[in-house]
Amino acid sequence: MTGFAEIAILITLASLLGLIANKLRQPPLLGYILAGVIIGSTELIPHEGIESLELFSQIGITFLLFILGLELNIGDLKKLGRVALVTGIGQILFTTLFGYLLSKVQGFQSVTAIYIAIALTFSSTIVIVKLLSTKRELNTLHGKISIGFLLVQDLAAMLILIGLVTFGSSGSAEGSVIGQIGSLMIKIPLLIIAMWVMSKYILPWLIEQTQHDREVLFLLVIAWALILAAVVSSPFFGFSIEIGALLAGISLSSSKESLQIESWTRSLRDFFLTVFFVLLGLHTSVDSLSSIIGPALVFSAFVLIGNPLIVMIIMGLLGYNKRTNFFISLTVAQISEFSLLVAALGLNLGHLTTNEIAILTLVGGITMSVSSYMIYYSQWLYDRLKPVLSIFEFRKSQKRGSYKKKLEDHIVIFGFYRLAEDLLSEILTNPDNFLLVDHDPKTVERLSEKGISIIYGDMNDTDLYEHLNLDSARLILSTISDRSSNDKLLEFKHMQGITTPLILTVSNDTDAQYFYDKGVEYIIYPQLIAGQKLKTIITAEPSELEGKLDRYSKRELSQLGKRFDVDVVISS
Repeated sequence: MTGFAEIAILITLASLLGLIANKLRQPPLLGYILAGVIIGSTELIPHEGIESLELFSQIGITFLLFILGLELNIGDLKKLGRVALVTGIGQILFTTLFGYLLSKVQGFQSVTAIYIAIALTFSSTIVIVKLLSTKRELNTLHGKISIGFLLVQDLAAMLILIGLVTFGSSGSAEGSVIGQIGSLMIKIPLLIIAMWVMSKYILPWLIEQTQHDREVLFLLVIAWALILAAVVSSPFFGFSIEIGALLAGISLSSSKESLQIESWTRSLRDFFLTVFFVLLGLHTSVDSLSSIIGPALVFSAFVLIGNPLIVMIIMGLLGYNKRTNFFISLTVAQISEFSLLVAALGLNLGHLTTNEIAILTLVGGITMSVSSYMIYYSQWLYDRLKPVLSIFEFRKSQKRGSYKKKLEDHIVIFGFYRLAEDLLSEILTNPDNFLLVDHDPKTVERLSEKGISIIYGDMNDTDLYEHLNLDSARLILSTISDRSSNDKLLEFKHMQGITTPLILTVSNDTDAQYFYDKGVEYIIYPQLIAGQKLKTIITAEPSELEGKLDRYSKRELSQLGKRFDVDVVISS
């Protein structure tokens, strides 16, 4: 069989199974791993053919770390809030500790237990972002916090990968740990100086010379990644190709073209990583299932249940309510592609066996598939677990906010941040006319100090409605586009016979029609509003178009100038 035939079989099978996984609302990489299991069990590709594909796998890992370096933005690190840092670091520490103890209890050696513990710690940013985006929850409170602490995980993963490939070969002849550290103290400054000179003076000039020719610029970027990977992995520096690729990405991360470079290289990464995941699946054959299924199920249960419990405890101690805690906790109920990368590096360094790789690969398959459905049906799960989840609201009484005891002719607003920039000036001018409801304890605490009437609560908590005096309100406004939450508010309004006008926010046509049919007075549908504005522009007479655009832009610039920076206001 030729090399071309082998790659054709691999990519075809991976594509078909990836498509099936996607239809089942699963990450495509599960299909790629399953393709590897099938190839390994049926010997569709002979052993010598598989060895010829290892280079593709190595290139995939190289591009993965190159793009990770590109995405490392110092500005994003500065924006990480205390909640993301505390949750991220706390989850990493406790999961690693309990994962290590669980591995030791099952009889694994200490080094193996460390690898397993690390692998159980990290969650897939790629999978979570896709799921939250599909559910339109990226801009929710739980979405923002989840992405924040997943960034903390990514940073920790980079440091661990650097540590593994740097000290992983400590059994070599020249080297005690002290000797390696001494050598690194000489090599790392030299590498940093060389990278600084390149990224400060040489790379910008080269990019400027080639930026008008996309093909040449693309080749320049690839050449830079491969050259630095080769230099860093040379005998003099003694690091790995992976570290070289990571450093190459970091050196380009501050470039104006970094987003374009990332876009160009992402497809290459995805192609070669497909081969990596397929080859990883080869270690999990049907014949080996009987020996690995027990440990895999134990570790999977820990990730699916233990990791969410750890996060809920941390979030509860930080003062968040049970719904926010629960939704955030589901994002750590799977291991990530980094977990599998750590396992692959452990195999290459001789620290792990193929049996342990098979266990972690199976854990990845189980946790990614189950957690995807857990996130898709998070509201259904929450409704059934809600009574039990109350035990994680440790600081509930401390964050209730402040408001007038007598509420009349007021405007109730659920969700502060969604439309806050446009409403904050009016709220600050006439605070007694408004009652805000928000489930971010930090926002509640700070706005209470500003004299604004605000209650800490979850829109899904129907008991909360009793305290809002909705029947005496002038208007009820929900800036939250979650259908389930808005439905509960509308149902309560109808059951209590409340006639106060209700305004809801939606994110799609179906929800807009649904709530209008149920008698809601007005729907805020941003896409529809934007579409109506665009229609007036594109249907304007040619002679009127320029004047209309000028009027619109001046009016909106004037409105932008009057908006408040919410974070500055509530922090000052």
